Amino acid sequence: MTTAYDTVVYPSMVFEKTHPDRLRALAQIHGVAAPEVATARVLEVAGGDGLNLIALAAAYPGMACQGFDLAETAVARGQALIAAAGLTNVELQVCDILDACERYPAGSFDYIIAHGVYAWVPESVRAAIMALIGHALAPDGVAFVSYNAMPGGYIRMMMRDMLLHALDGTEGTEEKIAIAHQCLELFSKPQDDDTAVVTALRRQAERMLEASESVLLHDELGGVFAPQRLTDVVAEAGKHGLTFLTDDSGVRVNLDGFVPDGVAPEGDLDKLVVRAAQATDYATVRFFRQSLFVRSAHKLLRVFDPQTLDGLWMSCSPQKEEDGSYRIGRSTFRINDDEMVRMIDIVSAHSPERFSFAEKVRDEGRRLTLLHLFGRGYIRFHHGPVPYSLSAGDRPKLSPLIRAMLDQGYENVATLDHKLMDIEQDELKALLLAADGTRTLAEIAALPGLPFPAEHVGPALEAAARRALLV
Repeated sequence: MTTAYDTVVYPSMVFEKTHPDRLRALAQIHGVAAPEVATARVLEVAGGDGLNLIALAAAYPGMACQGFDLAETAVARGQALIAAAGLTNVELQVCDILDACERYPAGSFDYIIAHGVYAWVPESVRAAIMALIGHALAPDGVAFVSYNAMPGGYIRMMMRDMLLHALDGTEGTEEKIAIAHQCLELFSKPQDDDTAVVTALRRQAERMLEASESVLLHDELGGVFAPQRLTDVVAEAGKHGLTFLTDDSGVRVNLDGFVPDGVAPEGDLDKLVVRAAQATDYATVRFFRQSLFVRSAHKLLRVFDPQTLDGLWMSCSPQKEEDGSYRIGRSTFRINDDEMVRMIDIVSAHSPERFSFAEKVRDEGRRLTLLHLFGRGYIRFHHGPVPYSLSAGDRPKLSPLIRAMLDQGYENVATLDHKLMDIEQDELKALLLAADGTRTLAEIAALPGLPFPAEHVGPALEAAARRALLV
């Protein structure tokens, strides 16, 4: 069966927020002791070429990873990458979501990832995704489901309708892309008499122009585009014994899984947090959700308990501004607590190292501050140190996955901290490929024909270790 993703290749990606280490931390904060990450059983639903899953398997040899997709060519690319990297703990298969429950045993996965599929498939397939999660999720497991959300979806649907109208009768892929870009470029130009609604639509057009051609075709102009209300997604999950844990989109400072500040924690708290989260979606015109689900048997913590941070580790890497504030991307934040400032500065200065903070931060107010920083994405919580080498050592060894990706000509490589990185310089590629675990630093530096200054070999490989490239 040939799919649209066989015809136009979707870019290979990794998604940090799907990482089981993060899902486990979010579960712990809400009172669920999710399974150990290093030995977790992970399923990815409709993951394309599976790079997101393959990157997890490369970082955690003890994981058991399985994934499937309907696009045969995508699965074949992923299988080739797995073979080239020599990974034995990850498997990709061609499978239809409608048939997946028959393939996987009940309760067989600790973490299930369904990223970027739920709002792009027919209603019957959406129901099958939730049925699969309800069937295959372990008792203490966590599922991640992302989707275009309402009410921001209305804006995207208006833009989609405009483009589909412009593309009416157009057959060729290249012609479709050219017409869509022309339409978006023309529409994105502001006019003097723009209303607030038109301004919002023009901004969406600008964002769509920034996307790659394949993302534009599949995400915006695909056969199905069905943004979802949180309440509807939660209701569908409830049919299969699942309940909403929280969301990992960083909109509300203390996470959607907790009762909002100023609201009395009374009655059915699960319903209360979902209703409050849906109200926030309308108030903020939310476009996208990354919702987590667990078994309905769990009695979730809906009011933050500072003790739930016990055992967690922290990492962060904000930029310190001259005025004492911190910057991450376009966002800035300030901490008005000297002790907390010192801790953030120390952790940031040693990034990507992780620090166990439980014994150092016992004050409830400071723990609440950490929760807020985590909720907004300014710091990260973990369950232990990094799963890779922070030093080159005497015989540095490049991640087998990165080696395979460089050999196969990938534009980006998947690092061991679950990010994508451009490695453009041929000299650096040659140096990294020379780090195969059999040579000392001195032997690498002495390699004939290595297009890299010998005196820079050690520092460069130390930097590679800090960038999560070495096992």
